[in-house]
Amino acid sequence: MGAMPLDMELEPDLLPLRDSAGRPCGLFSDHGSWLAACWGDGPEVFTLWDTTRCPAEEVFLLGVQQPVVRRVVWPDRLDIELADGSLLQLGYVERDLLFLTCPDDLPVRVERAGDGPDHRRVPGGWLIGRNPGLAAPVAPFVANRERWSGWRQRVLATLPEDATEQERRLALRAALTLEWNRRGPLGAMAGEGVIPTPFGYPGYWAAESWRVAHALAPTEPRLALALLHAQFARQAPDGMVPDTVRADPDDENWSNTKPPRAAWALEAIAARTGPDAIDALLPRCAAQLDWWHAQRRQADDRCYRPGGRDAETASWDAGWDRSHRFDGVKLSRRPPWRLLDLWPVDLNALLLVEWRAIARLAADRDAALAETAEQRARALESALGEAWDADLGLYVDRAPDAPPEWRALRTAASLYPLWAGLGGDDERAAMCAQILDPARFATPMPFPSVAADEPCFDPRGFANGSVFLEPAALALRLLGSDGAALRARLLDALAAWPSLYECYDPTEAAPVRMPQTAYPQASGTAAAVLELLRGGPSPAV
Repeated sequence: MGAMPLDMELEPDLLPLRDSAGRPCGLFSDHGSWLAACWGDGPEVFTLWDTTRCPAEEVFLLGVQQPVVRRVVWPDRLDIELADGSLLQLGYVERDLLFLTCPDDLPVRVERAGDGPDHRRVPGGWLIGRNPGLAAPVAPFVANRERWSGWRQRVLATLPEDATEQERRLALRAALTLEWNRRGPLGAMAGEGVIPTPFGYPGYWAAESWRVAHALAPTEPRLALALLHAQFARQAPDGMVPDTVRADPDDENWSNTKPPRAAWALEAIAARTGPDAIDALLPRCAAQLDWWHAQRRQADDRCYRPGGRDAETASWDAGWDRSHRFDGVKLSRRPPWRLLDLWPVDLNALLLVEWRAIARLAADRDAALAETAEQRARALESALGEAWDADLGLYVDRAPDAPPEWRALRTAASLYPLWAGLGGDDERAAMCAQILDPARFATPMPFPSVAADEPCFDPRGFANGSVFLEPAALALRLLGSDGAALRARLLDALAAWPSLYECYDPTEAAPVRMPQTAYPQASGTAAAVLELLRGGPSPAV
């Protein structure tokens, strides 16, 4: 097969396919494939999953008649060493087509389960995929290795020069997560993008798409731009972007959307690709924000509210899903929607960042749009400033029609206004004191979504107390050098597990497993880890 570049050989097992208990925690993929490989159980060496299905179904098995003595996961292929010294190598040669190198005289069993992809024996190995009619490839993995070596260099080039080995390794694991979650067009899903995780979300999801695109901009700007186009491909004429984009449009969720962050991502991408990206997508970003301005406020509202068809979808609209944060909050009608009687501080901070990005992007292209965006940003900044609670020492949600017993919770959402540029030294000092308090946010794995001293705090409750990485990145950005010890604890907790998970238990520094299981190979976590290691995310380029 020829000599491989040395640099990639130094990065084995960045993302193992199974954890110490034997549970699948990674799915190997390449070339935007909708199939993914994982180590199997018993005699099977690997299992091929069809990630177009949710949950993914095992569709292919391969086995050998002698012990496997070593397995190595590389970003570009899987190596399997047998007891007799034979080496099998498995990798993609094109989308949905795997090649397994195998000595011609070695007995290897390859079977299809159900309606899984086809396969055939060719000189030097097996072709496995949805269309295996291709001739046997020559030196199949050399080009892959060169491509992935370039990827590795780009990722490491975005880190500070003094990055530790642990930081380098986490950055590569995060970037690899996004690459393995890369998917090509399928059905109604136009273009290429990155799915949230192959273990449960076979489609593009607005909550992830904007953040992942921003995180990809420094190293993979064309993929980041393609992801924005893929999410916007399903934008409605009135400007609404659906919560999800799926291969089958009937599976998409139009009952709510997610907080808009596309202009923020677009600005970061255009800094690398040039102005053509802005010309193509600025009108879509502006239409999305106009929709929010029209559909997510009541008359005379100065701030925005999440909405949906009912209370559950309205909470999804906020980006937090089910949370005690919304307990006791009423719904009001805003036909055809129902809006929560709540002005969430994080939602409005994100919209402030978005309006400012629109104003900058439109400055040399559409003076009227730029002026409108600036006016709305100034008005929102003024209104959001009133959310500061001096007694609590943080920004809090406001519920204009709440019952007397309602009170805002201390949550990680309070970080977002400061990240957006609100507040002065006093507000920052007060918020930093909250973050550094072990009784609230400086938990064993720091920065839970709800403060640990809130009565409703649930470390395994996802948006009721689990750790999500984007707020953690914002907290560390705010703390600066004062957060060094917390940063080290957070990175140690991440590095202790074989994959990057959707969320973590802040008391046990472990992925959430019960009652709801956090998905591994999570793009949102990976994007936040990359931003954190680069010192971000930044609210502006």
